[in-house]
Amino acid sequence: MRHITGALQNLAALFRQVAREELLHRHGRLRADQIHQHSDGSFFTEADLISEKRLIEGAVSLFPDAIVTGEEEISEDPYPFFARAQDKTVVIFDPIDGTGAFKRGEDRYGMLGAVIKNGQTVGGVIYTPGHGVADESGILQPEKDIMIIAEKGRGCWMYEKGDKKNAVRLSLSGRPLSLKDHAKIAFACRNQDAVYHDILAQDVAGYMRCGNASHDYTMILTGACDAAFYSEGFVNDSIGRSPPWDHAAGILAIQEAGGYAGLPYHGRDGVPYMPLACHDRLLAASTKTLFRSVYSHIAARAPALTKPRL
Repeated sequence: MRHITGALQNLAALFRQVAREELLHRHGRLRADQIHQHSDGSFFTEADLISEKRLIEGAVSLFPDAIVTGEEEISEDPYPFFARAQDKTVVIFDPIDGTGAFKRGEDRYGMLGAVIKNGQTVGGVIYTPGHGVADESGILQPEKDIMIIAEKGRGCWMYEKGDKKNAVRLSLSGRPLSLKDHAKIAFACRNQDAVYHDILAQDVAGYMRCGNASHDYTMILTGACDAAFYSEGFVNDSIGRSPPWDHAAGILAIQEAGGYAGLPYHGRDGVPYMPLACHDRLLAASTKTLFRSVYSHIAARAPALTKPRL
């Protein structure tokens, strides 16, 4: 596979530019008429729309042979797009992951982008801009500027404040091996599966509540969390609530940092993640041993969650 590191670094720079020019001054300042809802009830805003448009326009020149799209373009009915994209190169964005946090002015939001080739994720970018702080010229600059870049077969890297020279290669080695080791785990059981949330969280010493995907993956990669389990149900009984624009980049980053992720079905090792699908359940962990420990916990407490939904 041709290395895409340069293009990924340029994509990361595009994220930072779009955040600076389109997001920071809108963060927590949106009017009611700038906030909208999808048919499934989830929110999107004018900031989502304009930042996605900017990301798509910029990515077309970085990946001229790819199909470039984003959540707001395809989320209402993504499967026709997935079907025609299986043997192509795709760049897919979530311009604001954590729209609720963004519109409330909280820092727990991020930007996500994944490069998928022939049905496999080969590159990912996770960006946390945080809030804006004015520089000497009065221009807002990102405050919590954490950029994570992952490339299949080449590792996962983090740098802050746009400083590519001081990038740190991330490794998840040495993390807890089981829930009994007080591993910190975030559970997200929502929609049809909300009833299972408290069942899974009970008696788990390291329990944390999930945020949004970009926040959760960043927490795992930087050591504040060790695993995340998503059981988010279906939209209209057909489209899983864990789509690639939220998870493809994070799953690749976890894997390239030495962690383990997949669908929690058919045994402790799970089933491989497929990026061109909207899954209803996902499990990502800092180690394969921890993945197995969490799987066993779920199977004991809520065995229905370890079987594919019919």
